[in-house]
Amino acid sequence: MLRCKSIVVIIMCYAPFYSTLRAADVSWRCSTIGSPWLDKGTVQAVAGDNDGSRYIGVDEKTTSQEIDGWGACFNELPWEAICKLSQTDRDSVMRALFDPESGLNFDYCRVPIGMSDYAITPYTNADTPGDYAMEHFSIDRDRLRLIPFIKAAMAFQPGLR
Repeated sequence: MLRCKSIVVIIMCYAPFYSTLRAADVSWRCSTIGSPWLDKGTVQAVAGDNDGSRYIGVDEKTTSQEIDGWGACFNELPWEAICKLSQTDRDSVMRALFDPESGLNFDYCRVPIGMSDYAITPYTNADTPGDYAMEHFSIDRDRLRLIPFIKAAMAFQPGLR
C-alpha cells in the first residue's frame, strides 16, 4: 500500500487564484463515506522561490491516510482509439498506464454497467423494454470493447482490481 503524504488536494480549488496566492495558512478538508468534508486543519502556503513562483509547502514527513491504489474507468471510446494504433503502439500505451514498473501502475479501475458518457452509442445491458426483472440482461455489448480493454490491461497489471 502507498502512503499518501499530507498533499493538499485543495490546490486544484486554488488554481484560478494561483497568481494571488501569498504566504498564508490554507485550510483543507477531505471526505470519506463516514465523514464528509472533514476539517483536516491547515497547511502553510509559501510564497515561492526567487523566481517569483508560488507553491503550497507540504511536510513530506507527515502521513495522513493509506491509498490502496490508483486507476480510472474502462470505457468504449478510449479502447476504440487505442485499437486504431499498431500493436506496438497499443502495447506502449497500455504499458504506460498499467505497468507496475515503468507505467502509472493503475491497479483499481471501474467498469460501467451499461452505457457511460464515453460509449460509442447509447445502450444498456438490458435493452428489452419493460424487463424490470432483467431476464434479458446481457454483457454481449461489453464483449466487443470493454472486456478486451480489461484483458489488455491485465496483461500489464495482473493484480488489477
